[in-house]
Amino acid sequence: MKPASSLCQACRRASTWCSSTAARASTWARSVSAGRRRSASPAASCQVSARLKAPARSHPRTPPHRAAPRHHSASPGELCSSLPPACGWAATARAALRGRMSTRYFFALACERAQRATGATGAQLHTFVPGMEHGSVATRQVRLGLLACLTLLGVACAPTQPQSASTTTATAGVAATAAPTRQHRGGSQGNRTSAGPVVRIGAALSLTGSARMFGAAQRSGIKLAQDEINAAQMLGKTRLEVVIEDDGSDREQASVVFGRFIENSHVLAIIGPTLSDTALSVDPLAQQAGVPVLAISNSANSLTEIGDFIFRDSLSESQLTPLTTRLVRSRLKVHQAALLYTDTDPNRAGSRGFKAALQALGVQIAAEQTFEPDQTDFSPQLDEIATSQPDALFINAPSSVAAPILIQARQHGFKSVPIIGSNAFNSDTVLRSAGEAAEGLIVGSAWSASNPTARNQQFIQSYHARYGVDPDQLAAQAYTGVYLVATALRDAGSTSDPRAVRDALERIKQLDTPLGAFSFNASRDPDYLPTVQIVRHGRLQVY
Repeated sequence: MKPASSLCQACRRASTWCSSTAARASTWARSVSAGRRRSASPAASCQVSARLKAPARSHPRTPPHRAAPRHHSASPGELCSSLPPACGWAATARAALRGRMSTRYFFALACERAQRATGATGAQLHTFVPGMEHGSVATRQVRLGLLACLTLLGVACAPTQPQSASTTTATAGVAATAAPTRQHRGGSQGNRTSAGPVVRIGAALSLTGSARMFGAAQRSGIKLAQDEINAAQMLGKTRLEVVIEDDGSDREQASVVFGRFIENSHVLAIIGPTLSDTALSVDPLAQQAGVPVLAISNSANSLTEIGDFIFRDSLSESQLTPLTTRLVRSRLKVHQAALLYTDTDPNRAGSRGFKAALQALGVQIAAEQTFEPDQTDFSPQLDEIATSQPDALFINAPSSVAAPILIQARQHGFKSVPIIGSNAFNSDTVLRSAGEAAEGLIVGSAWSASNPTARNQQFIQSYHARYGVDPDQLAAQAYTGVYLVATALRDAGSTSDPRAVRDALERIKQLDTPLGAFSFNASRDPDYLPTVQIVRHGRLQVY
């Protein structure tokens, strides 16, 4: 055991403050939740959750007699900011405090670490806390209590050198463990197997949920690239291992996965997540922790604006839209168009791009309709659009609803009207699901199987030989993403410093990939030429 005196000063301050906060939040929460429904099963809750019973009502008031002690003037934000960057849990705590992570999953992450540290079994990632079953709890008291729990469980860190021993503190009666420092994050020095040193990166993919089919293609591309890199000894004697975890097509589950990746000293960089909406929610966690993220399927325009640790190899909608609209306008003689898009930030932004590009070409917007993310019947919107008789229909929607929209559009009078889809429609999975309804679909593409370069054709042949099917754009971007990170690891001169890997990613220029000669631009977006494709006889072809 490492003595509590070895904790850094910031952590001792945080623990002192959290001691009173945890007790105060616990007493208050128990008083307002008395008689409310308990957890469905004792096994579904961490023992620590008994201290923090969240109320079901959304805006409770803390009783006057529970006022905060006067001896501590530092705010929670100041305490969180004072945690040293080397502490793997610091960014997670900051993100939860600022509302970027659901408190439910934030609490579950802390509970999982506590169970692992104390030798308990059956850690429950989806820990049930009464009052949290409908989403995050934003009340200040509960958030402070959860921050206290996390601080006590994982924030304590050693000043300089990495430690394998755990730290025990009596604060609030909860065992705390020392978070690993970053001296050996993902490094081969700290990860040796019988086959030699290993460097690990994480991949958050949608293997379940609405985008599970797309995550499966990404996983196949990642595994193929990993095995090729190791067989070719691209990193010398160091073996690359990609740790793949399921983000569930869900922002909150992805926050748990990212939290584990950030806190886990064996993960040097992160690939994913699959969906843009999820990425916009969880990428700030990695940015704050200083862990590079490479997006392999996110086309939301604002993604890399999150910070200088966020990269992507997928083209943004703003990169694809101008070329697509120009070709459609000139070849199809479009004079008026209709827009249909999901009412979410990424899809609204993508549709604004379509609208601006069309209007710049003199195309009139005849109709504009939105739908909810969980909507399955698009009849009201399609019927309304049909009355305007547009020359073309532009759709910006996630891949999970692309096929149903195409099928219903053809059923509602758009059999001969050209449909132009966003980047999410560029998938063999969408084409197979939509069947004949996808015929004639036009989409801007980051990758094409018809690209004749030797590197692209080699990838296609290797993928088909291994899996028995042809790759799609999602597999190609995932495959390329692993090679980009491996190139950065090789060129960084370090397999333990995330900053060095980030800097090496930024320096990549004209790398030969299935996507083309690949470089990152000044915004860390990909810099290569897109193509426009059309579906003919069930297959995407260059338009």
